[in-house]
Amino acid sequence: MRQIALDSDQSRRKKDQIVAELQARFESLTSRERGVMTLVTMGKMNKRIAIEIGLSEIIVKVYRHNVIKKWARSLWPTWYEWRLRSRVAGNR
Repeated sequence: MRQIALDSDQSRRKKDQIVAELQARFESLTSRERGVMTLVTMGKMNKRIAIEIGLSEIIVKVYRHNVIKKWARSLWPTWYEWRLRSRVAGNR
């Protein structure tokens, strides 16, 4: 019983650490990069994002590239999943 509680606590701490790291990295982005990536996680295409925020599609692609480069590709799927869960929970 005690081992189950310890394993559960360790798992929760690891998840909390990942979320904290993702939040810190998200906050390190420029406001434009945050905006673009938020729209990307909403499933919007580059062309639609460009129209919505008044940029060219090429510039949207540059912002996406910069974010992925800053974040390291290994964290991108984790962040995407975290954003989707946040949206489901109502936290935008």
